[in-house]
Amino acid sequence: MQVSHQDREAASDLAGVRLLRAQRVGALVIAGSGYRDPAKNASVNAELEAYAAAGGRLVAIGRRDLDCDAVLPDNAGAARAAAEHLIGLGHRRIGVVSGPETLTTVVDRGRGIEEAARTAGIPDVVWQHAGFTRDGGRAATARLLEERPDVTAIIALNDTMAIGALSVLRERGIAVPGAVSVTGIDDVQVAQDVAPALTTVRLPMAAMGRHAAHLALSPRPRRPGSWRSSTSWWPAPRPPHPLTARPTP
Repeated sequence: MQVSHQDREAASDLAGVRLLRAQRVGALVIAGSGYRDPAKNASVNAELEAYAAAGGRLVAIGRRDLDCDAVLPDNAGAARAAAEHLIGLGHRRIGVVSGPETLTTVVDRGRGIEEAARTAGIPDVVWQHAGFTRDGGRAATARLLEERPDVTAIIALNDTMAIGALSVLRERGIAVPGAVSVTGIDDVQVAQDVAPALTTVRLPMAAMGRHAAHLALSPRPRRPGSWRSSTSWWPAPRPPHPLTARPTP
């Protein structure tokens, strides 16, 4: 098994796919967001579709724009759950620290947040965009606090950005959750160890990876299908997006 890590740029995605094709891999799992701009998707998708047409087994995680089997998280539902949690705590001045606007994951998670805000009658959610990294979370949070110093809750569109947000709040002496509540999305393992504790919406990452591997090792179907984590993974009595609210020491 070979793993190629890329940096959420179309050019590096294309280089990674070409490298793996040159290695003559029999199956390829591409994970991560697609791009809003069809032109950015075009070159990568053409390379992937050529690989599949030549007999390669192609599976996507988190991308809905490819003609192949796909494992799709309910990004809108996860973000909606994060927003509804904060709204349920009484927050009305909510900010979002987000990854790049160019990514479809950001579009989908943003839709969930805006739907929750609209339902609650909140007209104005403030957004700041940066990289989907700890440093991106720091930069976006700093700009958010400059624009809206009265914000009482922050939704980070992934846990890594949330950790960056917590570090900025800690440096500025802003109590969490006393003055500002912070919620992430994903429930990555490191989120269990940060201080103050991070509340986050869990996505079934390991299950998604296992299912993608199962698809990649299975015979090619006549027609591609998609497996959605929100409807296929959690048992019916369990909410599709459990929220991990960790107590603050």
